[in-house]
Amino acid sequence: MVSLAEDPARYPEYAALSRVAVPAVAALSHEIARDFPEVRTNDFAKQAIGAFVGNVMRQFGHTIVRRGRVPGDVFSYGSVWSALPTEQVRTPG
Repeated sequence: MVSLAEDPARYPEYAALSRVAVPAVAALSHEIARDFPEVRTNDFAKQAIGAFVGNVMRQFGHTIVRRGRVPGDVFSYGSVWSALPTEQVRTPG
C-alpha cells in the first residue's frame, strides 16, 4: 500500500487532480477500496497514505493550499495541493 501511494509515477495523477482543486489522494480511492477495503475504517492508515502522497507532491515542488472533500467512500478529506509547483526543486549534482 505504501508503494502505491509513494510511487513517483503517480505524480501525473496527483498533479492533474490538484489542477482541478481535488485532493490528490482521490487518485488512490478506487484501488484502495478494491485492494485494501480495511483502510476505510483505519484512520491511521488513511493519514499515512495522505502523508506518502504529500511526500511525492513536495518532491515536485507543490505546497498545500487547503483541505477539501475527497470523492468516494475511502477518504473524507484530504489536502488540496497547489495547481502548479510553487517551489524550485533542487536536484543533486
